[in-house]
Amino acid sequence: MTDLKIELDLRGLRSFDGRFAKATEELMRRQASVAESAARRVLVPALKRHCPVGVAYTPEGQAVESGELGKSIRLGGRRTIPTRAGGVWGTSQEIVMAQHGRWTLYPTKPHIIFPRSGRCLRFWWQGIPGSARARLARTLRNIGPEGATVHLAYVRHPGTMGKRWDLEAFAEVEQELRQELLKTCAKFALDLRGG
Repeated sequence: MTDLKIELDLRGLRSFDGRFAKATEELMRRQASVAESAARRVLVPALKRHCPVGVAYTPEGQAVESGELGKSIRLGGRRTIPTRAGGVWGTSQEIVMAQHGRWTLYPTKPHIIFPRSGRCLRFWWQGIPGSARARLARTLRNIGPEGATVHLAYVRHPGTMGKRWDLEAFAEVEQELRQELLKTCAKFALDLRGG
């Protein structure tokens, strides 16, 4: 889960008269709308472009790109960011994705994987080494030069390094997001002076 957070320091607006509370509320409404629009139009597509694409194998060894993570990325809820005094500094637009997305973003430790249902795990092992072929000979099916279908009670996963592809996506669109927010703040300032 990734949050697009926009925080504004409104202390400079305190010099205005009693319109301050109303002006602050209007600015928060505008910036929340811009954050949601920008996240939907700019950030979500960038995240979908940068997220890793999983590859699964059929029992015959055919590679099939799933793209499940990219399909799952969408806007979630909007939350306000409170100040210590109980006011509001800004909003946070939540970006949600499939649970396994976090395993691609952050490192994972070595762990054991057990089957969720059934008695064994069944998967295609691309490039299975000769030593594993000999050791697992009775559990192998559909053996070919590229790999084999393996049936095991569990596997020891070595862990992953993780890659912050969400930050790469944000860096790609950061300038565009900033420009949209600056336009909103400039228009707000003009409206406030005119009103």
